[in-house]
Amino acid sequence: MRQNNLYFMPVFLLFFLFGTTAFTSQKMTTSEVQHIFLNIENHTQEDLLSSIESKLNLSRLESKWGVEFHNYPTSSNIDYKIVVIIKSVSMSTPCDEIKSYKEEKQILVRNTQQTVRPRRDTSCHIPPKLVTKTVTAWVEETQKIRHAKIKGTIEYYDVRSNKLLKSKPISSQANFKNASATYEGDFNALSLRSRKLIRTPLFKPPSDDDLIQKAAIQFPSKIKSAIKPFLKVLKRKK
Repeated sequence: MRQNNLYFMPVFLLFFLFGTTAFTSQKMTTSEVQHIFLNIENHTQEDLLSSIESKLNLSRLESKWGVEFHNYPTSSNIDYKIVVIIKSVSMSTPCDEIKSYKEEKQILVRNTQQTVRPRRDTSCHIPPKLVTKTVTAWVEETQKIRHAKIKGTIEYYDVRSNKLLKSKPISSQANFKNASATYEGDFNALSLRSRKLIRTPLFKPPSDDDLIQKAAIQFPSKIKSAIKPFLKVLKRKK
């Protein structure tokens, strides 16, 4: 029985030492977490916040960079504040581009020329079975182009000193582009691109609201891309 106690004594000491060290390390890591208040302000007439906030997932940034984001500034342990200000939403002027061009190509066709037998010569002139022929087509291409753009700024503050650290522009854009074509002439003269356009129907552009919402859905990825360099700086300061 005494030997068993002597055997377990070193194990208990090791557990106590390493367990205490692990607990202290974990406590230190928790205290080093930077707390950031993220606020998004919409200064436009468009309803954008619901689309942006529903797609803004910052959990990967939190786990990778050792930070914690807060939606409310009431927490007393806030270290930094990031403010995203949406300033404007713009729509491009409807643009329908129409261009016409000519396409030519040389193709091989069956030779319809008959064999010629000269009077004073017993030899025969045998023409080739295939000959080249130039074919032509006239293409009319129509393009419909629209885009919606959201512009704003992202600002970084040190809460303790109430100082603006940095400010830079941020934007997202949703594009619509549809191209179709018709042709006259020989189909064999068309390039691969023209053949693809001929098979593509001409779609009606989406509404302004639909394009704006698509730009809003892309806005969260722009926010995360803008935050990453700031988190790198915070990590170096630790």
